Amino acid sequence: MGHPRISIVIPAYNEALRLPPTLNRLISELDDLIGSEWQIVVSDDGSSDSTADLALEIARSESRVVVVTSEVNHGKGAALVDGFAAATSPLVVFLDADLPVEPASLVPLIDAASAAEMVVGSRRMPDSSFTSPQPWARRFGGGVFLQMVAGLGLRTTSDPQCGVKVIQREPVAKLMAVTTSTGYAFDIELITRVRRSGLRVVERPVRWHHAEGSCIRPVRDGAATMTELIKMRRRLRAEGS
Repeated sequence: MGHPRISIVIPAYNEALRLPPTLNRLISELDDLIGSEWQIVVSDDGSSDSTADLALEIARSESRVVVVTSEVNHGKGAALVDGFAAATSPLVVFLDADLPVEPASLVPLIDAASAAEMVVGSRRMPDSSFTSPQPWARRFGGGVFLQMVAGLGLRTTSDPQCGVKVIQREPVAKLMAVTTSTGYAFDIELITRVRRSGLRVVERPVRWHHAEGSCIRPVRDGAATMTELIKMRRRLRAEGS
């Protein structure tokens, strides 16, 4: 079946090693998978390495790759907002820089977006699988984190921070504009806002590949994210959401 135009937004912070192979693979496979009407937006979040320069070099040889940069590291959420603003397609895919799923695995999620405003990939559904499993500590920490999110009364999905999501740009744009979390709490706030606005959120299983080299610091980033979530819950209550 034919596919609508898509923009793939990739947030990147110090991803000089992992980003170029991801971009090259997407460029080589997307035409066959979804046709030629695609765009990749690399949103560099104030990297201190050569991430932005390497992305710009690739963009010079492929016009469908766009690079937006921030002078300061604000957080993954801020990078996604900047990338979303630069996206020009009706469907926007959020994808981690390490390409945690096969490009072909994006197609079922894109197809599912014809019946939902937001499609969230999940590593925790019965049909989900791993080509390279996450370390035990990351899986355990993720489970504890989800319990804490639930304890705050936030209704998201089974795996809100999975690095693959598909969004209908027009109906979700107004929610992106009021989402204030700039770090890893961004995903949870956006999903919560989409659900509370009455838009449709569906989950789809993914086949996940764990790649080493993440910039995530589990203890420090986890604590900061929980602090951000508590503030977010207060904002939502103040808004009457």
